[in-house]
Amino acid sequence: MHRKTDSALRRGRLLKLFTGLGALAAAALLIAQPAAALPPDGPSPNTPGTYVEVWPTTVKHGDVLNFRVTGFPAGEIIHLKYDDGDASVCGSSAVHGACVVHKQVVPSSGVTVGSVVIPADLPTGRHWIRFLASKEVPGGGVLGFTLHGNDGASGNSTFSVVAGAAPGAGAGVSASGGSPSGYATGGGGVSGSTTGQGGTVLDAPTTAGEVAKATPGEVATTEPQAAPQLPIKSAAELKKENRGGVKAVIENNQLRFSVDQELANEWVFVYAYPDKKELGWQQVANDGTLSYPLLELEPGEHKFAVIDVDNALVGWDDLTVDAKTVAKLQEQVTGVPADISDESGTAVPWVGIAVLAGAVLLAAVIVVTVLKRGSGAAGGNS
Repeated sequence: MHRKTDSALRRGRLLKLFTGLGALAAAALLIAQPAAALPPDGPSPNTPGTYVEVWPTTVKHGDVLNFRVTGFPAGEIIHLKYDDGDASVCGSSAVHGACVVHKQVVPSSGVTVGSVVIPADLPTGRHWIRFLASKEVPGGGVLGFTLHGNDGASGNSTFSVVAGAAPGAGAGVSASGGSPSGYATGGGGVSGSTTGQGGTVLDAPTTAGEVAKATPGEVATTEPQAAPQLPIKSAAELKKENRGGVKAVIENNQLRFSVDQELANEWVFVYAYPDKKELGWQQVANDGTLSYPLLELEPGEHKFAVIDVDNALVGWDDLTVDAKTVAKLQEQVTGVPADISDESGTAVPWVGIAVLAGAVLLAAVIVVTVLKRGSGAAGGNS
């Protein structure tokens, strides 16, 4: 009787030990992330899996600076700051407080396309944009997302402001950095809008720091609510006659599509065959491009169908996703080397699996050792 009670107590202590270690590990994951609605100012590492591009990289006051950001949580709000919110550039364009010059809802695809107008009080010289967002996690806690794009793998948000004003800016841009009329955003936004779905600009001001916008009524600024109905029954219907000039390439670890530039600012949806995987809605940038994270796809041959809001096939293209490319990208995002040695060509993180297996084996040895010691001690007391 005494032996059974002693063993049960030791098992109970072990259970509490492993439960406690698990809780500490989970807490560490949360504590390691910024626990504020908006991460603090200043430099910080780029969140793994995020990517940014801006264009043009040389602008004048009153010019439109376009951006496209991937890897941020869908449905959350992304915040933009010049130069990490440095006080010297936190001018009158920071109309949202805390040096935030623009904020926008992240679409369901996780790819945010938008633009800002360079204010007249932003000093000439080299600048960059810091992108910030946060996401609540189940059980409490907040995950912070931050991106500058200055490490190669995460793109680049650096641009240069040169002396002068954009043609036609004139009265459109004051010292407070207002928006010239007639510019299209590639991200959408209606002045005064305070709610909306993916792609909508929140609290868009009407003066300082106003977001460049399309003419009201011309471009839908909110993401369509449902996936489009496919105008084709299978990938077999994707033929030479309906390619439509769509071109797919892999560039900087991103899946990049080129479409007719007349579709700029319009929402389109991309399906990936053979599995008919939904890559989601995205607004076409003003250079006629789309971009999706490459990790959305499995290695192998794919056909990509681009569908518009009227359920019409814009066009398609095919592309082979190389397993080694995916494995390398997985390593960049997770920090765990990924080998490719299975017959299917799928990237398999054998190093990570080995580490996990070793940890499990070590835990099993500890449990068996402690239980044996407990049994021996209990036998001596009986």
